[in-house]
Amino acid sequence: REYLISVAVHWIEKGIDGWRLDVPDEVPADFWIDFRKKIKEVNSDAWIVGEIWGDGRKWLQGDHFDGVMNYRIGWSSLSWVAGNKLKKTYLNPLYPL
Repeated sequence: REYLISVAVHWIEKGIDGWRLDVPDEVPADFWIDFRKKIKEVNSDAWIVGEIWGDGRKWLQGDHFDGVMNYRIGWSSLSWVAGNKLKKTYLNPLYPL
């Protein structure tokens, strides 16, 4: 836990603007609270985005992430633009249209 957060802080100190986190909902939520606190201590403007496939509202209460991936609108937009040309195999099974 401490090691992972120290690595994240190291790169923020080196000048990166933030973190995009893959499948953060498979990590205990309290880890991300500590992660955010440490990152924001170093750079309060650093952006933390979590890859959440479902409803991301619980992650956007100010103690976890600054944003989440909006797959729901992404898949809807892609399907609308592609119309019938989009093969079913490309559709997200979590959000059938």
